[in-house]
Amino acid sequence: MIDSELSEEISLNDFLLKFKRFSVLILKKWKLIFLVVLFGSLIGYIFSLFTTPSYRAESKFLVKDYRPTSINGALASSLGFDINMIEDSRIYSNNTFIDLFKSRKVIENSLLKSFKHKNRQITFADYYIKLYGLNKKTTNKYINLFPVKADRNQFSRRQDSILNIIYNNVICNNLSIKRFDKNQSLFIAEVKSIKEDFSINFLGSIFEVILNDFKLMKTKNINVLKQRVDSLKQETNTLLIKKQSSTLLTDKTNLFFSETDKYDLDFDLNIKLLTKLTEQLEISKLNLFSDSQLIQIVDSSSRPLTDERTSSIFIILISGIISGAIFVFVLLLKKALGLVRN
Repeated sequence: MIDSELSEEISLNDFLLKFKRFSVLILKKWKLIFLVVLFGSLIGYIFSLFTTPSYRAESKFLVKDYRPTSINGALASSLGFDINMIEDSRIYSNNTFIDLFKSRKVIENSLLKSFKHKNRQITFADYYIKLYGLNKKTTNKYINLFPVKADRNQFSRRQDSILNIIYNNVICNNLSIKRFDKNQSLFIAEVKSIKEDFSINFLGSIFEVILNDFKLMKTKNINVLKQRVDSLKQETNTLLIKKQSSTLLTDKTNLFFSETDKYDLDFDLNIKLLTKLTEQLEISKLNLFSDSQLIQIVDSSSRPLTDERTSSIFIILISGIISGAIFVFVLLLKKALGLVRN
């Protein structure tokens, strides 16, 4: 029992003695430690100069689950409608909106839109190339590969290749969209880049492309309905004239059976179809010009955006502390191994 207590007391004394020696060593080497910390901070400062800025533009928005009031497929087919055109609206539903938002068509059309940068119009694609140095073959910074309002169908193989590279980079590194928790209609979209104006304007460009395509789809459907309504009106007028002529002929000849009954059936059917289609046409027009939109912005980022890269001061402090800690550890290790003199 006494031996155990004595052993513990000796061990504690040894520990305190070693701690005292290490403290004395650190105090003697404080100038060298300070220089190491200063050198580490300098390395951190140099490293901070090469870190790229990061600006994140965010939009929180609701998507109206668009379900057009269209006639059923069988009836539409019999009336000569393009079913694929009418059912294109399904891609704007909540279930497919994320895929639509990140689709190649939407992103490429957004990249080919332009915005005002330094008092001149430039496409987002050209601005992205300049930001990330994708077109290293061109030394002239004023040469644009994707001129404003250029014809997409006339692009060269090189333009298609670079546009594809930009699209993949945007999807992998710059753009993200997800649902907000369990709310199926609420989404959050983000664009991160090294420039504030690109992040904000490009996110707005994507929304603009989607809404324009949505409006174009609705307009096409209205035109389809209008064409069929006009066609039915002509057919109905023709049937009305034939019916009147057949009625006069029946009265003169006193026939028991005539074509009047046939014209009555066709005329009544056309009137019913014309009424239904005209009602749907007016509803579609109201939906097109109504205030309700496919996308309703709930909240969005505004200027100025915060630079989200790590603070230079934080990097300098951490670099200095880590450098000093490593040097002190090495110094104490050498002292423990007897490689350092007092």
